Amino acid sequence: MVEGVLRFFVFESSAVGVWGFNPYGQGDLRGGVDSVVRIKPELPYRLVTDEGGFRTCGQEGTETSLRVLAVGDSFTFGPYVENELTYPCLLQETLNAGDSGHRFEVLNAGIPGYTVTDEHHYLLEKGLELKPEAVLLGIYTNDIVDLAPSARAKFARPGDQDRLQGARFYMRRLAWYELAVRIRYAALSKGRPPPTPPDREKARPLAPSVEEWQPYWPEYQSSLRKLVSDLQQRQIPLLVILFPHVAQVEGRSSGEIQEAIRGALLEEGVHFVDLLPHFQEEPEGLYLLPINHHLSARGNRLAAELIQEAIVRHGLLTARINR
Repeated sequence: MVEGVLRFFVFESSAVGVWGFNPYGQGDLRGGVDSVVRIKPELPYRLVTDEGGFRTCGQEGTETSLRVLAVGDSFTFGPYVENELTYPCLLQETLNAGDSGHRFEVLNAGIPGYTVTDEHHYLLEKGLELKPEAVLLGIYTNDIVDLAPSARAKFARPGDQDRLQGARFYMRRLAWYELAVRIRYAALSKGRPPPTPPDREKARPLAPSVEEWQPYWPEYQSSLRKLVSDLQQRQIPLLVILFPHVAQVEGRSSGEIQEAIRGALLEEGVHFVDLLPHFQEEPEGLYLLPINHHLSARGNRLAAELIQEAIVRHGLLTARINR
């Protein structure tokens, strides 16, 4: 009762109360959500999930639909844009506009903060039970440094692999815990002058440097290989999408992260599409700048078009369509 009342007031505009975690659904998002998320007041967006825990695309698949499963972090989830404007929904629209004679369903299983270990565990625990025709793995430039202990404590997917982190994850999704944090913050901030709003144009972050991500690269590469191996053993086609940091598109950061990941994928014989060179050709309006570094509706659409071209080029769904 108390938790329910607190959730209404404390989580009214907080994504913590919206995302939650769904231990029973086919996706990891809380099912049956229809809410406006206002983490950034300048960028409110409507989040709708089905009972299974996926962001919906406005048109559900049928029993005969060919299912494509998109996993990844926030760049797959698509914050600050409507469901229909995320890349998985735009890809579904593009695939269904083709002349294959088949209907496609692209399931958005992206979760903000996830990295390769979370995505692998999700596939093993839930995703593979969906029997997808193909898996799309979205990788962003911070995925490697997200293996750092501080990031794991904040974003790790709950599971038996780490009960402590799982407990922390659930605690952060309790309204009374959120309220306690807010009270503590207010007490510590009492009497302090309000912080000066940053100049967003001058404070644009850079992509992680080599010195930042290199210590976590061996663990990341090992986890990526395990994920690839599990899909290859089940003969499930995999396409990896490399999402660039806006600083890379603008030429303020190098593409060394993509270079390392591309090398690892080539060793494993995995198809991938590196969005960086394509984004550099058409950089205007791809990100929600200056407010946020995630993709805009235009960025998601360009990504969906490039992913669809890669699916066709590599014939990832050809064998399934011709069955």
